[in-house]
Amino acid sequence: MLDGVAVKDFFDQERPEYVILAAAHVGGIMANSTYRADFIYKNLQIQQNVIGESFRHGVKKLLFLGSTCIYPRDAQQPMKEDALLTSPLEYTNEPYAIAKIAGLKMCESFNLQYGTNYIAVMPTNLYGPNDNFDLERSHVLPAMIRKIHLAKCLNEDNWENIRYDLDMRPVEGINGESRTEEILAVLKSYGISKDGVELWGTGTPLREFLWSEEMADASVFIMEHVDFKDTYRPGTKEIRNCHINIGTGKEISIADLAHLIVKETGYTGSITFNPEKPDGTMRKLTDVTKLHELGWHHKIDIEEGVQQDVPNGIWNIKRNKEHTCYGTHIVIMAGGIGSRFWPMSTPECPKQFIDVTGCGKSLIQLTVERFQGLCIPDNIWIVTSDKYKETVRKQLPSVPPHHILTEPVARNTAPCITYACWKIKKHHPHANIVVTPADALVINTDEFRRVIAKALLMTDQSKAIVTIGIRPCRPETGYGYIAREKRWIRIYGKWMNSKRNRT
Repeated sequence: MLDGVAVKDFFDQERPEYVILAAAHVGGIMANSTYRADFIYKNLQIQQNVIGESFRHGVKKLLFLGSTCIYPRDAQQPMKEDALLTSPLEYTNEPYAIAKIAGLKMCESFNLQYGTNYIAVMPTNLYGPNDNFDLERSHVLPAMIRKIHLAKCLNEDNWENIRYDLDMRPVEGINGESRTEEILAVLKSYGISKDGVELWGTGTPLREFLWSEEMADASVFIMEHVDFKDTYRPGTKEIRNCHINIGTGKEISIADLAHLIVKETGYTGSITFNPEKPDGTMRKLTDVTKLHELGWHHKIDIEEGVQQDVPNGIWNIKRNKEHTCYGTHIVIMAGGIGSRFWPMSTPECPKQFIDVTGCGKSLIQLTVERFQGLCIPDNIWIVTSDKYKETVRKQLPSVPPHHILTEPVARNTAPCITYACWKIKKHHPHANIVVTPADALVINTDEFRRVIAKALLMTDQSKAIVTIGIRPCRPETGYGYIAREKRWIRIYGKWMNSKRNRT
C-alpha cells in the first residue's frame, strides 16, 4: 500500500468495482507516542495511493475506515459525527488522527467535486478474531488479555506455557528459547511479573468496544444499502461530517474491563494501575443514532465478546494440543519426481520414498512422524501419483487407504491441494487443514514444529486453509549438501550431470 507503483499495478490488473480501505498503520498508546512520524506518513501514503487509484480507475463505491479515536479529546459525549474538528486532538495519537481525518475529508471532497460514492465510517475500538496480541503494538483489550495470561502463568510457575507463548509471539526479540532472566526482564518492562500485572493509567477511562465481525457486518450493510447522499440531511448547504459512527453506544471502564478479563482467565493475582502513565482520553463513546436510522444494530456486548476473545490471546500447550489433535488434518504432497535430489532420487523411486538422511526411514515416514501430538493418524492425507500409491501404502500402513489420493493433475500443486481440501471438507466441514511437502525434513525439527503449531492456531482463528511450503536453498542430506544449476547437481564439491548420473 505504501508503494504507489504497486498499488497502480494492482488496480490496472484487477480493475475492482468496489474497494474497502481497511489498511492502516495502527497501534496503542505506546506505539502512537513512540512512532509519531510513522503513523502520519504511512497512513497518508496508504490513503493517497488507494483513494487516488480508485478515482482514476472509476471505482463505483469505496468504504474508508477511520476511527473514533480521531475525535477531539474533549468532544461532548456521546460523540456525534459533527464533533469532528471542534477542539484539540488527543496528543498521544495526534499524528495518526490528522492522517485519518485527511483520508476522511479526501473521500468527502471527491464526492462533492466529482460525484463519487466514497463513504467514510468511524469504528469504535475493535476486538475479536485475529486480534493483535503483540505487546509492543497492541490495543488495550488484547494487551490486557495477554498480560493477565502471562502473569497467571508466572504466578503458577508454568514455564512451559510461557515459553510456548513467546515462541509463537516473541516480544522485543525474546522468544521461548531465551534465558529465564531475559524473559523475566522483558515481561517486567511491560508490567508483567509473578506478583501481579501493572496497567497504564488510573483505570477510570471509559471505552466502547465492538466485536470485529460485527464491524465487518456493518461495513457490508453500508456498502450494500447506503450511498453518500444518505449520509447528510437533504437541503444541507454546507455538507460536512458525512461519515458514519459504527459502535455499540455502550461503555465500560478500563478497570472493569480488566476485572472482566481476570474472571475469564481464572487469574488470582493482583491488578494495579500506574497513574504516572497516560490514561488517554477519559471517555470515548459514540453516538450511533445515524447508524441505527440507516438500519444496523450491534448484537454482541462486551461480556460475551471477552468470553470469546480470551482463548484467542492464550497460548496454552494443553488446550491447543487437545484442540488441534482432532480438528487438524494434514495434507502431505508426495507426487513429485524428486528432480532436485537426482541422482539419489529417480522417477521410479523419488526422494520422498527413500532414506535420504541415512536414518533408516524415508522422508515421507519422517514427515508423518513429525506430526505426532499435533494430529491423530486418521487425519493424515497423502496426495501422490497413481504409480506411487502402492509405495505409500507400504511405507505408511497407519494412513487410512481412502486417505491416499491420486493427484488429479500430474505435478500441478494448486489443483491437487484443492482436491484434497475438498475431500476433507466434504466429510469434516470444520476441519483445520495444513498442507506440507513430503520433503520438509531438511529443516530443523524444532523449527518445523514451531511453524506448524503457529499455522494451526492461525488456521483455527481464521478458518482458512494454510499451505506450508518449506524448501531450503541447500538441502542437507546424508550425502552432503545439494545445490542445483540447470541440469547439474553438486555433491561434496563435485559437479555431475544429473541426466547421466542416476545411481
